[in-house]
Amino acid sequence: MNELPIITLKRIQHRKGNQIGLYFTYDDDLKKVVRTNLKATWSQTLNCWYLLNNPNNLRRIFSAFKGKAFVDSSALFNRNQNQFLQNGNVNDSFQKIKKR
Repeated sequence: MNELPIITLKRIQHRKGNQIGLYFTYDDDLKKVVRTNLKATWSQTLNCWYLLNNPNNLRRIFSAFKGKAFVDSSALFNRNQNQFLQNGNVNDSFQKIKKR
């Protein structure tokens, strides 16, 4: 039995909004699901697909990949992770808080 590919979900700050970043190794089948079913947008800057971070989109992600991939959402729900990725870097406001 083949193992399912892994899709990692991360909280990201992109285009002035909170987004869900979808990270996975290149796979034509997964890319097709992301583009056609989820209508996600590709970020060249962050090198990932993303959707607006809301409960409905999260449900859509799990539904779209059911049986096709393992969705790892641990980084999305980790309360200790107060960092949002912004253009590949830690958000400036988080850096300022940490320096205090």
